[in-house]
Amino acid sequence: KKGIQIEDYITKPATLEIISTTKAYITISEGKFHQVKRMFISVNNKVTYLKRIKFGSITLDDSLELGHYRELSKSEIENGSIEKASELSVCGSKIPKLPFSKEHFE
Repeated sequence: KKGIQIEDYITKPATLEIISTTKAYITISEGKFHQVKRMFISVNNKVTYLKRIKFGSITLDDSLELGHYRELSKSEIENGSIEKASELSVCGSKIPKLPFSKEHFE
């Protein structure tokens, strides 16, 4: 429904699922420089750990070691899978913290 003002622009809308007081899942459709961290800072929260778990329709493989990769399949390339939203797992200090709410991201 609306994005968040960070610095000189407003982000595209995102979805937020609060898992616990220190963990949330956020789905974004753009990926500006440190966007997620800056979104949380704008509502007085600090991201202490950030992990991408999906990129478009591709769920990232937990068995891949840090810094490693796998090649995309032909169908993933042809389907345009990587052009869709990314889903991130976010851990931070005290989520939510007023005025932080799910509505900030929708």
